Amino acid sequence: MRDNVPTQTRPRRLGPRLWNGKIIPRRTVADLIEYPDTQRSLTTMLSHKPPPFHAEHIGSLLRSSKLLDQRAKFARDEIDLTELTKAEDEAIKDALRLQERVGLKLATDGEFRRRSYHSFFYRQLGEISIDTVGGDDAEGGEPGRRGAQPVARINGRVRWRRPVNVPDFEFIRSNTGLVPKITIPGPCALHFRAGDAAVLAHAYTELDEFWDDIVEAFRQELNALGAAGCRYVQIDETAFAKFGDPEVQQWLHARGDDWSALIDK
Repeated sequence: MRDNVPTQTRPRRLGPRLWNGKIIPRRTVADLIEYPDTQRSLTTMLSHKPPPFHAEHIGSLLRSSKLLDQRAKFARDEIDLTELTKAEDEAIKDALRLQERVGLKLATDGEFRRRSYHSFFYRQLGEISIDTVGGDDAEGGEPGRRGAQPVARINGRVRWRRPVNVPDFEFIRSNTGLVPKITIPGPCALHFRAGDAAVLAHAYTELDEFWDDIVEAFRQELNALGAAGCRYVQIDETAFAKFGDPEVQQWLHARGDDWSALIDK
């Protein structure tokens, strides 16, 4: 016994923890029950451990037929953006509840607001289109078959102008007690789909300037997410995995790039 409190009943002191983007100071379990800055239960708060977790997923989830139908109507100008956003909100809330039910400790929005994983981010960095086939936006391949390899057009310098993923993070945080997770494409994806020739065709005269701009754009986006309270971001750099595909190696060679040299760029 110390301080007249039996050791086994002494309130356990907790170190600093992140909760909704804030650091909770050292407090006892009893203190946390009355902690004023959260509406979450004590059980949920104490269940949060730093990611990555034992059960994970990258971010994308299958879209419901209802959401797909609404997106198709939006593409045909049959509904406006407000109606589409409402449908996305409902679908994301359903996805959050699903992730809660199966026992995950993280939650994503399923990427339901993104038409394309890569273009959602890169198109907001300037006059860039990363998913083009034959000069047009890619629509995807035939079921069961690989589609044509998309290429990128870079008509202007890469510039970060505003937070891209912060609104999505805030929506997740406000609708679940799970740890919000944001996934963004890797900084190498644009060059992987463009190559030196496309980088230098219109916007740049030096490759180093391109890489400097890419790094700065990602730095500012990550800083914006951090300032908003996001503590879990996965950079999904798919290009590295594709370097091992012989067909991709041939495609890169045909445009004048050595895949083994690209790894070090």
